[in-house]
Amino acid sequence: MLARLDSLFWITGMFAILVLMPRNGCDGRIGLRLRKAFWIGSACAAVLTPYLVSNFLTHGHFMPISGALKSSFPKPGYNAPGFSLLPDDRALLLLAVLLSAACLLWEFGPWHGLPGWPLRGPACAMAIGVLMHVGYAVLFMKWAVFSWHFVLERFAVCLLLVALLNRMILENQRISGFAQRWAIGALVTVLAVAAPLVVYEREWRADLSRSWRLTGYEAAKWAKANLPADAVIAMTDAGNMGFHSGRPVVNLDGLVNSFEYQDALKEGRFLEFLRGSGVNYFAQHAVGPDVTNGDYESYTFRSFSHLYDRFGGDLRLDRSGEVYRSPPYYYDGTNQTVLVIWRIAHGDLGH
Repeated sequence: MLARLDSLFWITGMFAILVLMPRNGCDGRIGLRLRKAFWIGSACAAVLTPYLVSNFLTHGHFMPISGALKSSFPKPGYNAPGFSLLPDDRALLLLAVLLSAACLLWEFGPWHGLPGWPLRGPACAMAIGVLMHVGYAVLFMKWAVFSWHFVLERFAVCLLLVALLNRMILENQRISGFAQRWAIGALVTVLAVAAPLVVYEREWRADLSRSWRLTGYEAAKWAKANLPADAVIAMTDAGNMGFHSGRPVVNLDGLVNSFEYQDALKEGRFLEFLRGSGVNYFAQHAVGPDVTNGDYESYTFRSFSHLYDRFGGDLRLDRSGEVYRSPPYYYDGTNQTVLVIWRIAHGDLGH
């Protein structure tokens, strides 16, 4: 739960299953099932409350900054087209949604009389959690929804695919019609073969040498070996640089920065914030074609507050300030770019 707070959707699914799916005479008593739900909720609260209180005492907000920047709750919209997912990520997410819907239809539909199995409750709870999580993301997640946002859905595919195939095979054994049995058998075969292919295509790459992860790691190693000990780097998508460079990194997209940074952007004090943070180097990936080709005189970075949906100020960097340029790579899988590090000249951040 602390690794992915959206696992609360799965816990909510478990509450629903405790009420909707009694297994035997004892579990059939609503009072007992509600007591089970209470103890599950209490255990979750015991884990989460210290974390949320710590956020409030430290930052004045219960929600972590990343959640505040990404979510438009309670204002809904249709955000699925803006998800930063490659086609194979979308296919895997769609598979999780379809398997979840199929699991619930199967268990609560006309086949619900099939013999029970030990993971029936958890599988249905997981299916409810997947549908709630994806529904919430589509309605309220307005920005920076990447593949790892749906990492729980990948786990769901592993269990729900096996659960659905198991139920279909059991049903197939009860059907006397040849055509129906053949159709179900063919569907089981297609699912069993196609789903691993989707996962294989997503997780295994033939060439990692031109990937963003390796490029970011190599740039961080270079920074650790070549930048002075007092270097402070500003960068969006700063995870690799912050972890491997051994230098302080100011995150500019704000996901691991602070609410004070968002307030500075709201007031147009971007350069002042960088100056106060001691920033003297700037790194950027996924730059435009002119910077990628090296055919430019200056590059302008425009800061943006995703909390207040407004620009916070610009930083201009000269071509002469480049200290590092990575080999070309593909950040989004299709467009070639480079990662560049600039030294910030005296006066670039104002006075």
